[in-house]
Order: sequence, then C-alpha cells, then structure tokens
Amino acid sequence: MIEDFRLRVFLTVASAGNFTRAAGILGISQPAVSQNIAELERLLAVPLFARGRGQVSLTPEGTVFKDYAERILGLYKAAGGLFGAAGSLSSNKPIIIGASEFAATWLLPVAVSRAITLSSANFIIRTYDESPDIKVTESPRDPSAGTSDIVGVLPACAVSYGPAGERIAVWSPYEPLLSPTEASKVQYVSDSVQSIINMAGRIPGLVGVIPHPASTDTGLTVQPEPLPHLQFDIRLSASPDCPSAIASILRDTLSNHF
Repeated sequence: MIEDFRLRVFLTVASAGNFTRAAGILGISQPAVSQNIAELERLLAVPLFARGRGQVSLTPEGTVFKDYAERILGLYKAAGGLFGAAGSLSSNKPIIIGASEFAATWLLPVAVSRAITLSSANFIIRTYDESPDIKVTESPRDPSAGTSDIVGVLPACAVSYGPAGERIAVWSPYEPLLSPTEASKVQYVSDSVQSIINMAGRIPGLVGVIPHPASTDTGLTVQPEPLPHLQFDIRLSASPDCPSAIASILRDTLSNHF
C-alpha cells in the first residue's frame, strides 16, 4: 500500500488517545510510535499532541493537521488502487469535479460526502477545471438554454449586521443583475462570498448580497429572503466516462440545497 506510515501512526494515536494503545493497534512498539510522532512534529515545527499522565490529546495544531492527514491517506488509498494487475486504469480512478469557488465551498462538501458514503468513490474537487468528469456551474437564468442539467435555482439573499442600510456589498456574479437603484448603492464587489459575509458582519448598515444557500448559519440578519429577481441556474453535467450512479447521487444531493 502506498502511504506515509507516520500519518497512519498519527491518526491511530489521535483515535486511541494513548501511545501504548496505538502501538497495540498498529502492531509496533511504543517507542516506534513515539519516534514517528516526534518526526512529524519536527517536520511541521509544531506540537501535535498535549501529553498528560497516560493520555494524549490533540493540540489546536494537531486538530487542523488531522483533517489534512485523513485527506492525504485517502488520496494514497485512491492512488494505490488506480491501476489493475495489467497496469490499466481501474474503477478506483478518482472522479474529478470541476466547480466554481462558490460551488466548491458552499454546495459540494455535503454532496461529495454523501456520494462517498453511498459509493466509496474517490473525488478531487478542482475550481474551474477545463475537462472534469463532472462539472458544476452557475449561470444567469436562460430559458432558451434547456433545463435537463439544472439541479437548482440559486436566488440571492440580503444579509446585514443590525438594521439594513443603503450601502451594498455584492457577490460579483450578481452585480450585472442589479436594478439601477440597487446598483447605485453598491460600495463593494467581490468574487468571494465569504468576504461579502465578513464585510456585512463587520460594518453596521452594510447589506451583503450573497447566494441564498450561503446565508445559512452566518449569524447575520437575512432581509429579505430571498431576492427573486437575482437568480442563477446551478447546472451539473457529467462526461460520458463518469458513472451515472455517481452523477445521480451528486445531482439528488445538490437539489436538496434549493
């Protein structure tokens, strides 16, 4: 199996909470566990575990690193099963999803998590990939473009900290759709939904115009909900080589966002 064994040791210790128990699970000595963790901490230049009497717990740095270690081992596993005995591509080939920054951040994590659970497939999300297996995009409503690949209609939401004011910060794809009155109030435009949320949450009276799914759990006042004249279609298209079951799972999960 292709992998960095130190990552396996790290995740086992994080789960077991004890170097000795981790050594038993891994079938190695306790000093070997300590050595692997020490090497990781030296390479990263941060402590990964807080040591206590008979127990260890993740430090804040260790908690962050745990997410990366799990993802890296997942990719090692995918790479290990990429080729069959004859050297040809196997069914374990990762599925590439090309998406905008918004879709990759706000829509795909839950959908991909469900697809992994139901199919055990491996996924790589790339923003603006030119030739992915599955493409998730958003575009202004166009009745002439057909609807077979639409998974949802994305309206905008207005969010603000405190009473709504006259100034607007807007996610850039919505800017061309604003009415002349709304456009005259725009003070900030950004490609990043998160930056709009941050500004609206920091500046009293500033209204942030963001996609409706991103308004969940922002802690900001939503007013009004939604803005029906600012609408995008979310489209999902799959290449002929992509398993139809995988595309169907992603399509069904994404449609639940809207």
